[in-house]
Amino acid sequence: MGERNYLKYLQLSRKSEGPVFNSSKSIVFAKLANENNFDHKGRLDLLDIAINPGTATIQFRAIFPNPDLALLPGLFAQVRVPATKGEAMLIPSEAIGRDQDIQFVYVVNNDNVVERRTIDSGQTACGLQVVRAGLRAEEYGYYKRYSESTQLAS
Repeated sequence: MGERNYLKYLQLSRKSEGPVFNSSKSIVFAKLANENNFDHKGRLDLLDIAINPGTATIQFRAIFPNPDLALLPGLFAQVRVPATKGEAMLIPSEAIGRDQDIQFVYVVNNDNVVERRTIDSGQTACGLQVVRAGLRAEEYGYYKRYSESTQLAS
């Protein structure tokens, strides 16, 4: 797990909104190299005590039921650790613009003027992008084709 993700999970854990890393209650999901879905459900077992400064990652161990012995030592797998439960704001991925490492969308304000909003996005779900921060539910019209300060007709 990368350092940035670890710090986000730790922050959520402290707010009781996400996984608790020092607990075996944290659920993880895995998929093997030839699988499309994260169908293997396990639980967090061990979290390393230090971040590797060379790779900026932290190791963890998860335990998965393995009745058919499909999971073998040395197999490559992708693992997901769900961050939060509950509702999420979703917008079309095409609406998101990128400026180096900053993601943004254009929204229409109450005066029908296009404004740029920097967002913090999460993973993609069903072709839609999860927005963690930067937008409010009452904002509307996520446009990529307009530029900032464009006045729209009433």
